[in-house]
Amino acid sequence: MSKELTAQHRGYEIRVSREQCLGGWMMTYFTVTRLSDGWIALDSFSSGEDTLKEMVASMKRRIDNEHRDDDPWIERAKDAEFGFEEGCAA
Repeated sequence: MSKELTAQHRGYEIRVSREQCLGGWMMTYFTVTRLSDGWIALDSFSSGEDTLKEMVASMKRRIDNEHRDDDPWIERAKDAEFGFEEGCAA
């Protein structure tokens, strides 16, 4: 049985779900998407035992920490690595 929790924080949507993976055990999947343009900042999974609310709180802290950085989500570094101009969407 899968469960899902969504939240919005500082212009991002956080989506966390706990569901059975193909191997048969429960996994937590989480995605952070920027609402302004749909850019996926983070998309991953965990086999940890954190509750959905704990994962949402963790993602909120991650968003806050990224916004304190000069290059949130290392976007500019990624653009430079792949030859994109700053601010240019791939």
